[in-house]
This record gives sequence, C-alpha cells and structure tokens, in this order.
Amino acid sequence: MDKHSKKRIAFFFTLFYPKTHNKVLYDAYLLSEVEELSRNFDSVIVISMSTDHNGQVEVANNVMVHNLRLDISTLDKLLLPLVMARSFFRNEIKALKSVYGRSLNLDLLKAIAAYAAKAVKVEKFLDKLLSSVDFTTHDVWVYSYWNFEYALASTLIKKKYPLKTVVRTHSLDLYFDRVPEHYHPFRRYVYLKSDLFAFISEQGRQYFFSQHHISKPFQQKGIVNRIGSQCALKPYKQNFNRVVVLSNAWIQPLKRIDLLIKALALINDIEIEWIHVGDDYGTGRFPALKALAEEYLGHKKNLSYEFLGRVTREELFELYPERKINLLINLSTTEGTPVSMMEALSFGVPVIGTSVGGVPEIIQDAENGFLLPVDINEQQVADSIRAWYNLPLARKEELVKQARKTWQEKFDADRNSAALIEKMLTL
Repeated sequence: MDKHSKKRIAFFFTLFYPKTHNKVLYDAYLLSEVEELSRNFDSVIVISMSTDHNGQVEVANNVMVHNLRLDISTLDKLLLPLVMARSFFRNEIKALKSVYGRSLNLDLLKAIAAYAAKAVKVEKFLDKLLSSVDFTTHDVWVYSYWNFEYALASTLIKKKYPLKTVVRTHSLDLYFDRVPEHYHPFRRYVYLKSDLFAFISEQGRQYFFSQHHISKPFQQKGIVNRIGSQCALKPYKQNFNRVVVLSNAWIQPLKRIDLLIKALALINDIEIEWIHVGDDYGTGRFPALKALAEEYLGHKKNLSYEFLGRVTREELFELYPERKINLLINLSTTEGTPVSMMEALSFGVPVIGTSVGGVPEIIQDAENGFLLPVDINEQQVADSIRAWYNLPLARKEELVKQARKTWQEKFDADRNSAALIEKMLTL
C-alpha cells in the first residue's frame, strides 16, 4: 500500500489530560495540541497518567482515552532484576560515569531502577495496544508530551514496531535541580533514540545539549517549539491608577509567594489589589501561606488580597477582564517557560519575572515587562512594582501593546501546535 494512503494513528501520553479534578484541568495548555492531532490523525489514543481525578473534559469523536497508573507493584519489584539486565539499563549505569562524571550510589541506583521499572510497565501496556494495529495499513506515531517514563517506553518499543517517536521536554523533566538526585536518568538515551525532540525554549535546548553532551551531528532532531497558550478574548481597557496584580502558581517553595507577600508589605503609597490563583495540591502549605499573608498584609489600608485557589481555564480567562488585572508577577527560582506568563501577555498584561530558564525568551525587559535577577530581595520586588506604577501613561500603554504582540508572534498555541504536527508528519 502507498505510504500516503495509510491511515494515521497517534498515541499521545499526557500527565492529566483529559482528566479533571473538581472540574479543573491541570494541563489545559495542551488543548491546542490535542485539537491539532485530532484534525491530522484518523485516530488519537490518549494515555493519561492521572491518578487524582473525578471528571473528564469532552474529547473529539476520533479520540480514545486510556488511564494508566504507574504504581510499582510487588510483582514489578520481583521482576526488577530482569529489567536491570536489559541493555538500556546497563548502558545508563555506564553513562553515569562516562558521560556525567557521577559515581553510582544507593540513592541513584534506586532512582534509576524505579524509573526503568515504570518505563517497562508502560512498554508492556503500549505493546498490548500496538499489537492490534495493522502496520501495513497504518502509520503510527507515539508522542510523549513530557519526557518521563513513557517517553523511554516509546523508544524501547521501537525495537518491535515500525513507529515514529516524538518527545517534548519542559522544566520538571529537564533541569537537574528539579529532582533530589540532581540527575534525570535515561534522558540522553531517549533523545538519541527518538525521531523528533521538542524543547519549549532555546535556553532549555542548550541546557539539555550541554548537560547530556549531545554533539552537533545529533542536535538537528532537537527543535524549539513553544507551547504557547490559547486566548479567546481580546485585551481590555486597563486602569493604570491602581495596581491589580495576579500571581498564578502552585504554592511551593520555588515559586516564592512568600517573597511577594513581604514585598507587597513594603508598599504603602499605592493602592494595590493582589489576587493569587493556585493552591498547594495537597501538600499542606496553603494554611501557612495564608497565615503569612494575614501577618504581613492584613493590617494594610492600601492593599486588599484574595486567594482563589484552583480555577478552571475559563474562570481564569474571565478573571482578567472582570478584575482589570494589569500586572502578573512570577518570582520563581527555576522555570521552563511559564504558561501563566503567556496567558497574561495574550491579554496585553505586562509581566514581572525572574531571569531563570526560558523566562528571558518571554519577557523583553522594559518592553513587555521587567526581568529581575533570581537572587532578588523583597525591597527590589517592591521597587519593581513601584517603577511600573510610576511610568508615564504612554509607556504603560506601550508595554500593553508589546505584551499582546509578543503573544501573537511567539506564543499563540494554535499556531505553535500546528507547526509541531506539521513537522511530525514529515518524519
């Protein structure tokens, strides 16, 4: 059969999509990707790794959903010696010293073994799905939205089936400092064995090549494809006589919401409304943060604040024009390319953010927001808010204009997803 007459099947691994928790879709930013896949493939098989869900968003007619939990069972542990005997595992142990200059210790061995065991579990699951596919009449892609265990599984299963593998990497799955061992196992192996590898920032791409010692002849398959955000609404008329600042993040130490609270406490001469979206996702950090906010901000006459917790994407998009948000602040110590920033830019809202990860590829300092050094203190954060407020009206309006322009040119999710799918289809 002619290649171009074959039907197309995409197996798409996700963390949460399309599963929801209390109507909230954690990874709503990949909706464009799924929509584009459903338009270009005859069948899309979504495999969600969600474990804490009680609902599901609607999917297209040609999209089928599976749910897979990656718990390590007693049987998986018993079979671990077989996993450790496989060549991909032995090669990783060798690479630990030869490529990364690391010595094997018990913690590293446990992390590598657990990762490999989960990948083999996914490999077996994927094998069952692929065994029913007629490869003489179908072309098959396996697309991992994150570079986690299922990405490794997709490259392992390539030895058995003629398929194409596509992998994205973001932040949690990329930067060594995001994990206790300061080491991400099998990432180099997955890169070299995959057909297409997409980074969400140029900084992330260069970081990966440096950390994993990817030589120039092998760098071509690693492309930059920004994830972007969708936005159904146009920019709104902003009120520059007061500061309506939004922080949109999980409550965890690296997001430094406490630093923002202490910075806001230093501002007494500006009327400020602060809104926080996001909670602690069951870690128990939320009550302490609320107590800190009450301690530092509860007595202030010029400031009001509100913790909204988790909200849906639709609720977030309604929040911007309803509350006339005119500034987004993100003080993270590490980031990939935050979707929250892209969403803000789509509404013409300037962003104040720390110069980490791919953030400098989003914020052009003094053009669509302000870049701050990562080691900033609360006084400097306060000064940056005051500096924005004291800008002439014309400069503020120009920041709004450039914010929207940045989103249109670089972070329109529909356009970016279409570009990636087009690239996939050339494999």
